[in-house]
Amino acid sequence: MLIIQIKKDLRIIPTKYAWETQEFKVYNGSISRWEGIAHNGTLNNAFIYIREKLMRESDRETLSDTYRYVENLITEAVRSHTDFIQSLISCRGHEKINKYINELELAEIE
Repeated sequence: MLIIQIKKDLRIIPTKYAWETQEFKVYNGSISRWEGIAHNGTLNNAFIYIREKLMRESDRETLSDTYRYVENLITEAVRSHTDFIQSLISCRGHEKINKYINELELAEIE
């Protein structure tokens, strides 16, 4: 399963019907788990949600510092999956990629 790790406690995963943004939550110091906080129909919308969330929650002093911080996080997350994306493009073609990104039927990609 593709997991796009943004930060140690924030990630995007595909589900059957949506791209789910998840946060890692710890309860009472003993129970911890990943919880869904947003569902987006496309991967692009999931990244938009993440960008807005990180911008709102940032403790940086200036908007410029916040923007650079958030863009660096997202760039690194995407860069870590570049090899996967390139192999998908070269082996599967445009139609399969659209199916993968928009329909999330991961099991059908062969």
